[in-house]
Amino acid sequence: MASTNINPPVFTDKHLKMFWERVDKTPGFGPDGDCWSWTGTIGNQGYGSLAIIQRGIPRRIVGAHRFSFMVHFHEWPKLLVCHHCDNRSCVNPAHLFKGTNAENSADMAAKGRGIRGEDNYNTTLTEVEITELRSLFPRLSYEEIGRRFSVAACTAKRIIKCQTWKHVEDATNAASQQRPARGELHCFARLTEKDVREIRQNAAICSLYAQGKRYGVSPATIRNVVRRETWKHIL
Repeated sequence: MASTNINPPVFTDKHLKMFWERVDKTPGFGPDGDCWSWTGTIGNQGYGSLAIIQRGIPRRIVGAHRFSFMVHFHEWPKLLVCHHCDNRSCVNPAHLFKGTNAENSADMAAKGRGIRGEDNYNTTLTEVEITELRSLFPRLSYEEIGRRFSVAACTAKRIIKCQTWKHVEDATNAASQQRPARGELHCFARLTEKDVREIRQNAAICSLYAQGKRYGVSPATIRNVVRRETWKHIL
């Protein structure tokens, strides 16, 4: 984690029970198959979290891996709690160690945590899906796109703004410079090639307004399609 709270949380047996109820020791999780998977809340950065709530004490959210470190080593670390396994949602104490920001960065570099995109075992998306995801904005909202790809809205937003998966943006830009996107491949396209052919076939029997309503576009868009001022590549 980027920041820590040096004061240990005050917890009871109830909180300890909550912790263990959210730990899955089933083999096969993580890079070496021996991680303990946190099944509770996972934050945006991939770390598990646990809410410590009790009467008379302010509610506190602690990292699941830090809580595990405290339970097993009887110490609330003032430093970061890092992962030997490079799996942020792991709470296996054998995989945890205290470290500074510099030590955490060195450990990350030594283990190749800079692995990006599909090569990162934690990812749930492919580069093809990233390109498709970006093409849906702004026709769809961040929330709608997130639901379609089973990710959080904030994750979709970061991908769309190229704050993550930047290398896919570079590849997409290189391809677009060689050949401008057109038709269905254009990021603002609201029609398909099939739609365009149907619109032109029905031009004599359906009004611009009726076709616009049917395909979810303006009458002006229908007129441009019929006149072949747009979608010229479709015969």
